Amino acid sequence: MAKKKKREALTVTRLINEVLVSQLSIFLRQIVNDTSFEKYTGSKRPDILISEFEFDGTNEDQFIQNLVAYAEVKDNCSINDKDWRDGIKQGKIKSKKLKLPYFIVTNCKTSVFYNRNTGKEITLNKNPIREFQTIDILRLIKNRLKKEPSLDNIQTNVDSISTISEAIFNKKLWELATIYRGINFKHNQQKIDFTIGFISLEFFEEKEVIENKKDNSKIYWS
Repeated sequence: MAKKKKREALTVTRLINEVLVSQLSIFLRQIVNDTSFEKYTGSKRPDILISEFEFDGTNEDQFIQNLVAYAEVKDNCSINDKDWRDGIKQGKIKSKKLKLPYFIVTNCKTSVFYNRNTGKEITLNKNPIREFQTIDILRLIKNRLKKEPSLDNIQTNVDSISTISEAIFNKKLWELATIYRGINFKHNQQKIDFTIGFISLEFFEEKEVIENKKDNSKIYWS
């Protein structure tokens, strides 16, 4: 158990630093990981919290009352398996205490957004969300659901769509970096060839989605 917790902590640290901070430009001090806010959640610790305000250790009310996202982390599990379902259960409980209308469950590879009120997955422009978003998109989701608690699909404008696409591509780059750690490339040309192959697969999948030709019976990069 201790070894599993240590590995999960390492994965979460990488997710925060390499994705939320480096790729999505969320300030590190606006993110709190595995910290108890007893006034709001009692002994239950939210795994990842993202707020409009930086946390300095003394402004608990300001930080919590301006949250834009809360995520429950279940490292090394699959969507809808036992651990994932436990993440959904915890998410419903903690998001209510935090007064957030939605929550995220992530295994640090795939992140799914859930409406706290309906328990259903949230989509953006009728597309499933599978990665963390910029703070602007997180704020948009929160505000839309505050107005319409039963909403499961969030419609966005052109600028937001561009931001979402960038978040998706950044997530793929992070996945690629993770893969690189496990591959012993003999020289840079191998790394270049591998990267070009990845970009081609990603481009093909995006093209299939745009043209409404994506066949779910086939295996794609994502």
